[in-house]
Amino acid sequence: LEGLFDRAAGATAGLPAVVASELGVDALEELRSLDKAASDDARLCPRRMSVLAARGEVRRMVERSLERPRQLRAHMAQFEELASMAESGYLDGLRESAPSLEAFGVELRRWGEVAETVRAAAPSEVHCRLLLVHTEELRAELVAKAETLQRGVADLLHAELVEKTASVASRSSSLLASLTQDSDSTEAAMAMKEQLDSAADECGDISLT
Repeated sequence: LEGLFDRAAGATAGLPAVVASELGVDALEELRSLDKAASDDARLCPRRMSVLAARGEVRRMVERSLERPRQLRAHMAQFEELASMAESGYLDGLRESAPSLEAFGVELRRWGEVAETVRAAAPSEVHCRLLLVHTEELRAELVAKAETLQRGVADLLHAELVEKTASVASRSSSLLASLTQDSDSTEAAMAMKEQLDSAADECGDISLT
């Protein structure tokens, strides 16, 4: 998440103009010329003091400009699990846990809700004094990942339903074959009833409630 966020934040192209406006053109020129100075002549000391003061003001301006990006990063940290999650690892773990159909439904709703939360987490652009933070790319990547996970869960659910349906169909064929036989005893009739009850339980397992 940190790497995605860092790509979303960028300095504005107008930084020199803003600094010049805040400090004055002369102070800005002092900053630019300091590195060109080739002498430690005592006459440069007042200029150096002026430049150091200007640098301090620039640092304070930058620090104030970083306040909102830091708050935004803390806010987006709620999606750290999503950003760091390995999709294949999560889906393999879900499959191996043999979840119920109801549990599949919970996971489907979970990732759908996460995607919606990410979409509403921040505006596309956040102005922060000297900085302009673009969140659109970050949010798009997180939404795409949540939707990929949701589709993965849906695929697992589909495979589970196909397997259960095939099992019930096979069981129904076997039951039908048994019911078409004549029952000439109480024991045979009770056996048919047990088969019907068992088939009803299997069919009940398919429903999502």
